[in-house]
Amino acid sequence: MTEPLSWIPLGLLTETSTDFSNYSKDIGVYRAILNDEVVYIGKATELKNGGFRKRLRDYATKPQRNLTGELMYSNRSTTN
Repeated sequence: MTEPLSWIPLGLLTETSTDFSNYSKDIGVYRAILNDEVVYIGKATELKNGGFRKRLRDYATKPQRNLTGELMYSNRSTTN
């Protein structure tokens, strides 16, 4: 890929500050930034299952059963 990526900031993972419903029909790559450092790059590929909205809402509302999910959930108020 030679084209530069254009990231769209979606906000913090806390439920009160971000509404991800606009992204339920979108799939693609996302990144998590903590303390000005990219700490995770993931992908949302299940369009029929809620796309970005589902992946991001999962991180925001419940701890996942993996290290990345646990870290994103525990830092959801500071990770964007």
